[in-house]
Amino acid sequence: QLITQLLDTRLVRHNMSRWESFDVSPAVLRWTRERLPNYGLAVEVLHLNQTPRHQGRHVRISRSLHQEPGEDWDQLRP
Repeated sequence: QLITQLLDTRLVRHNMSRWESFDVSPAVLRWTRERLPNYGLAVEVLHLNQTPRHQGRHVRISRSLHQEPGEDWDQLRP
């Protein structure tokens, strides 16, 4: 059975088009240090105002990997 834990939350305006970044590296470090299974991450987007005007809006999600010089992704990946 999966245990979920909130890593970050942010309130954003629906009329602004910009990227939001969330740092999940503390969770990944915990997974790798404690040798916990990697079940991935769940991203949930909630609209505070559930009017028909806001329904059907979509959100693009991407990931990025910021490596420090000398780091090997094979050693860091969960």
